[in-house]
Amino acid sequence: MPRTDAAPLTDVGLKALSPAELEYMNIIWQHPDGMSSEVLYGFFPNHALKTKRVILHNIIKKGYLKSERIGRHQKYFSVVSASDYNKALEKHSFIKKYGHSFENIAAAFCGKERLSEDQVDRLYEFLEELREQTDE
Repeated sequence: MPRTDAAPLTDVGLKALSPAELEYMNIIWQHPDGMSSEVLYGFFPNHALKTKRVILHNIIKKGYLKSERIGRHQKYFSVVSASDYNKALEKHSFIKKYGHSFENIAAAFCGKERLSEDQVDRLYEFLEELREQTDE
């Protein structure tokens, strides 16, 4: 399986998830109150127990998960939301492709050196609306 770029993601200051790690996180993100290792492992019957533990350990090391021991099992909680991860990936891709952040390009277009946090949020909301319109 090809590895994803492990460069730090701009918004969250974390490394990108590998495809296998992302599979696990997609399941965990669907359970905002966390989920036990017993339940999580059931989603990956083709992975050996050691593989499951290594993947989850790597995700924890990257800072996306935290775990808590409850009885004989671990309970996993996401630290970074799926939307924050996806936004950071999009921003990282944009910077990688164009060499600048979208905010800096928009600021330059507006004749400014930087955009305020509020302006950046409005800009991303606008882009999200555009995306939704193209999906229709």
